[in-house]
Amino acid sequence: MKNFRADLKKWVCACIALMPMMATAQTVNVDLSKEYQLIKGFGGINFPTWIDDLSASQRETAFGNDEGQLGLSVLRIHVDPEESNWSKEVATAQNAVKKGVTVFASPWSPPSSMCEPYQSSKRLKTSSYGAYVQHLNKFIDYMKDKGVDLYAMSIQNEPDYGSDWTWWPSNDMATFMANYAQDIKCRVMAPESFQYTKSTSDPILNNAKALANLDILATHLYGTQVSQFSYPLFQQKGAGKELWMTEVYYPNSSSDADTWPEALEVADHMTNAVVRGNFQTYVWWYIRRSYSLIKDNGNVTKRGYCFAQYSKFVRPGFVRVDATQNPTNNVNISAFKKDNDIVLVLVNKNTSSKTLTISIPGSQVSSWERYVTSGQKNVKKEEDVNGGTSFQITLEAQSATTLVGGGKKGTPKVSFTSPTASDDLEAPANITLSVDATDEDGSIRSVAFYNGDTKLGESTSAPYTYTIEGLKEGTYTLSAVATDNEGNEGKSTVTVTVHVPQTPYKGTPSVLPGKIEVEEYDLGGSGIAYSDAEEENKGKANFRTNEGVDVEKCGDGMAIGYTNEGEWLEYTVDVKKTDTYKWSARVASGSDGSSFHLMIDGKEITSTIKVPNGGDWDTYTVIEGKTSQIEEGTHVLKLVIDGNYANVDWLQFEAESGFESGLANTGNLQSIQGTFSIIDMNGKVLGNIDINPGDDVPSLLQAKGFRTGIYLLSNEETSLKIEVK
Repeated sequence: MKNFRADLKKWVCACIALMPMMATAQTVNVDLSKEYQLIKGFGGINFPTWIDDLSASQRETAFGNDEGQLGLSVLRIHVDPEESNWSKEVATAQNAVKKGVTVFASPWSPPSSMCEPYQSSKRLKTSSYGAYVQHLNKFIDYMKDKGVDLYAMSIQNEPDYGSDWTWWPSNDMATFMANYAQDIKCRVMAPESFQYTKSTSDPILNNAKALANLDILATHLYGTQVSQFSYPLFQQKGAGKELWMTEVYYPNSSSDADTWPEALEVADHMTNAVVRGNFQTYVWWYIRRSYSLIKDNGNVTKRGYCFAQYSKFVRPGFVRVDATQNPTNNVNISAFKKDNDIVLVLVNKNTSSKTLTISIPGSQVSSWERYVTSGQKNVKKEEDVNGGTSFQITLEAQSATTLVGGGKKGTPKVSFTSPTASDDLEAPANITLSVDATDEDGSIRSVAFYNGDTKLGESTSAPYTYTIEGLKEGTYTLSAVATDNEGNEGKSTVTVTVHVPQTPYKGTPSVLPGKIEVEEYDLGGSGIAYSDAEEENKGKANFRTNEGVDVEKCGDGMAIGYTNEGEWLEYTVDVKKTDTYKWSARVASGSDGSSFHLMIDGKEITSTIKVPNGGDWDTYTVIEGKTSQIEEGTHVLKLVIDGNYANVDWLQFEAESGFESGLANTGNLQSIQGTFSIIDMNGKVLGNIDINPGDDVPSLLQAKGFRTGIYLLSNEETSLKIEVK
């Protein structure tokens, strides 16, 4: 009995000793099925125009991934305005490419000849936009000739911090993106705001044409609060676009990079960037500097080792998955997967160790490699952690830990080659679904195709395809499930949008000269026939209520209202005569600064047109002006809002030089019928007339009160000159 009591006492004491640890073990839940962004990589900039180029050994340290190396997978380089400096970028970029590193480029300033003074600095002249594209393309070609295919080209580094280089007002950037960026020879990146200032990038996202030309929305994070890392508008409109963080140093540039535990802030900031910001890259400023990843002597710094807790292990191609980010105070966590491999990065800023329970349902990992950076350790390989779907780990005080788990390799890989999310699909759409499917340890048995949860069909041999016919307008989630010879499955999904073709609202183009009711913009939907900042139609006219353009009542008619800068509408027009045109517009505004301009086929035909402040939005007035020359034929007229809150009722166009002879004089029209516009020889629309075969048209005109003279009768099919005597 004595021994029993002694053993019982020891057991109770042991349980009491374990209770503090058990009470503090917080759970981290990892959901492998909930996927977020595809990781493109982690890296930094080399800037040999401003500082010395990386040496050969420093390149190995930066881009190699052996012990003591950083494993950087992204390199940013500089586009100098002077071509004579371009050669300085080549050596390090070539070395990086050989190691599979993604290289992209950013300009700080265009050539000086393309700029003009602006706000105590300079900006790119609008007349130089085309030349600037040629300048960027010349750099792209130059690097390609040197064996460096650039992944992307930025339009401008920090356009909102141009006092030290070049300013780009946000509307200038959006205009450039909409009308010129499509001619750049690689992926286009913009705007690289200094502080993730959303007003710098919003105009691009709200301009459908600019957005279509954007491949990567990029930003810097200098002074940006974590609460501002999310970007709802990008999540709403940026489908198919990449999101990159392309420059930062953190937490400062004043401290030595070996200062501890300050260096741990780097890993913490990276975690917030990928989790809270959904960034696909995290790119440091100078790779080599006293406050950076490598010092001038070539040694990796504490900041560098904290950076490497991500860059060495979360390689391009991994996808972030859902995980409990903050299971306890000052612990910050992210999780990633690629096939069956899983990587966890766990940052503990506390001055004491923390024990966590890791729960990963569906994990095929049974043993985890563990790497730790702390005050005494530099990405040190520690004893492996055993565990499958649930295990415990104790994080050292003030440390960054990366767990690397290799899963089974049996899952087949499948990816869509077509369609893509960016495809322009018009209803009724015939779409061929095509995927690549492979299995590294077996063979593909079949690929099944789905529209949502509905199975469409199956393919049992390469090429794996299935054709859908007659898709109507709407958004579709299409998926392909590949099954291998062991019954393992892999899945790929793509979301596509089918829109109605852009066509005239009434079926036939509006005739110029003539009048256009502004609410009768083309059919085709958002991003095709119009762009509006909000999906809701705020107007009270009960007209086109399923679209976002705000149509309101205007006397007995209708007008567009609640307009915002960057919004636009398009109209298919039939221009009957090459000429300059006198335009007039019935407009209203109750504020200063309301304005718009007009374009034909993407080219401006007017400068900015100011709408006078009439004191309210119900008092309409007619304003007038002249266009540049418009060519005869079918075109797309575009009304673009430059200044908020311009109401527009109608637009009217009259030919400047009138209509000369050359149209056949016609009295009895034996085979012509339809409704025609009546236009005088100055191009002014006077009314309409219905004509039937055999009608005495001059007499019809006289009966309608038209006096002696020559008139043009015009519709979408023909134009006729009629003389009333």
